[in-house]
Amino acid sequence: MGVFRHSAEKALRSTQDASLDVRAEMQREIDRLLLVNEAMWSLLSERLGLTEEALMARMQELDLQDGHLDGKLVKAPVQCPQCSRQNGRRHLTCLYCGADLPPVRP
Repeated sequence: MGVFRHSAEKALRSTQDASLDVRAEMQREIDRLLLVNEAMWSLLSERLGLTEEALMARMQELDLQDGHLDGKLVKAPVQCPQCSRQNGRRHLTCLYCGADLPPVRP
């Protein structure tokens, strides 16, 4: 039974290591995105004179597009004009019937 316990412990350590790697990579990406956002905002505010109040108003407007003020940007799926089924926004044609989907605004 010791071999099975050793294998299970080794698998658990491997899973934990992979989880830590994923978390570290996610944190690096979050840090990079924060830097990109800060750089963009500083350029926009300096060069165009935009205010933080205008930024906050736009954030609220975008947040409410899905009907919920929840701090999330959720884009609604696209409804097929032919079969009325919901499709992801990245698709150009319906996954179910093949009809062309209407263009999606960014």
